[in-house]
Amino acid sequence: MILFQVNEPDVSAELFENEVLAINLSSGHYHSMRFSAVPFWLMISNGYTTDAAIAEIAKYYGIEESIIKEDFYSFLNELIKSQLLKERNSEMVQEIADFQTFCAGKYEKPLLENYMDMKDLILLDPIHEVDIIGWPNKIKTDKES
Repeated sequence: MILFQVNEPDVSAELFENEVLAINLSSGHYHSMRFSAVPFWLMISNGYTTDAAIAEIAKYYGIEESIIKEDFYSFLNELIKSQLLKERNSEMVQEIADFQTFCAGKYEKPLLENYMDMKDLILLDPIHEVDIIGWPNKIKTDKES
């Protein structure tokens, strides 16, 4: 079974009320997740198995797991394709006791909205030209070594 985590350091994600915003710093794309995408994102990025996340969401909304499963795998494939998630190196799971607070109203298919309108600005940011130590250490080229 594959577990996932946020694709750091290339991806930065933040929860704002009922929306997750994620920026892929390598591609310059940013993404918005709303509706059931929020609890799915919280669970899957914190090491829940796909089966556990599906079961929890289905239980909360009182919906058949088969309906949730199709939606979830479609959403998960979009997250992987957008390089927002990567395989988790350990099996440590961070429990999310209050994921239900992000399950607003009736169940709606998880939605990943992709935006590219700020790509050039994000990629121009000099923070992208640093090594693993971070800002302000610029990556050294062969000529500078």
